[in-house]
Amino acid sequence: MTYVSKTYKHWVEDLQEVDLDKVYEASYETYSAFDRNYLDYAREVRDKLRGRLRTRDIRFATYKPLNDDHPNYWIYEQGDLMPMGYISTANKTVNRGYVDEKTYQVFRVRSPHVNNQKYHNEVVHSKSRATAVKKALGVLHNRTLGEIAEMHTYGFKEAISTKKNALDKDLEGLIKSVCKVSDSKFFLQSNAFTAMTNPAVFEVLSKNVPDVASTITQIHDAQNTIKGFKDTHDSSRVVFVHCKENDATVIWSNNFSDYDHTDAALVRHFRVGEFPELEQRINSLSIMDSNDAVLDVGMKVRDNLYFVVISQVPSL
Repeated sequence: MTYVSKTYKHWVEDLQEVDLDKVYEASYETYSAFDRNYLDYAREVRDKLRGRLRTRDIRFATYKPLNDDHPNYWIYEQGDLMPMGYISTANKTVNRGYVDEKTYQVFRVRSPHVNNQKYHNEVVHSKSRATAVKKALGVLHNRTLGEIAEMHTYGFKEAISTKKNALDKDLEGLIKSVCKVSDSKFFLQSNAFTAMTNPAVFEVLSKNVPDVASTITQIHDAQNTIKGFKDTHDSSRVVFVHCKENDATVIWSNNFSDYDHTDAALVRHFRVGEFPELEQRINSLSIMDSNDAVLDVGMKVRDNLYFVVISQVPSL
């Protein structure tokens, strides 16, 4: 299984691209040895990732506007939703305060594909630039849609749970407004409530006390929605969708990070119009704010990325 980062959640669209060649031309001659080594490290990683035939469009960027000589350089391929990771540099001092104190430059790479058991983080480093480049090439990989989905699964469950709890609270209030008692759960199970929702009785209520009848209707709608909530986390009903123009990549999986293994998940590519249920729900979610959710519909992660609750997997 791919190691999935718990903290690494930057998006390419939030980064500011940096042209390393222009930085080299403008500043290399004035740089210190420390900064020259770092820029050489960055350019070598870029060139090795691009490949001998330059078949990959590798970009470097900073998370904030470039304001110093050795920022963290985030690395991504054109078209990626999330960067692969970033490289950085620093001075490291050993035996501080002793006669044999020594300071040397280290080259680092951080990636969600690093699981550093020694320091419990996602960073590896080396004082050898050549070794650091090899390590960077080994861990800088494109983020899969499955990894991105898994990273946001917890947020989806939390958002749905919050909506469900709010609906529960509204339901309690609706029931109290009808039954005029404090213990709404007792009323919900009582014969009186059953009688009030009897079709014949309900017809009389609709004619004589329409406000009460309307409240009862709302109660039924809320009950049905809450009842349906129990299926929301069934992986066969929750899919992760990436839309690009009129195309949609849809992932089904118990473990999203394994989605690219055919025995662990289902992946489908659709023209959105070919899947009416999916199209309808995406249209509903697309106008919402990021990280907002609707019970039995799904959640908008951000533009063009959604968790969607569907009734069934469409046939091929």
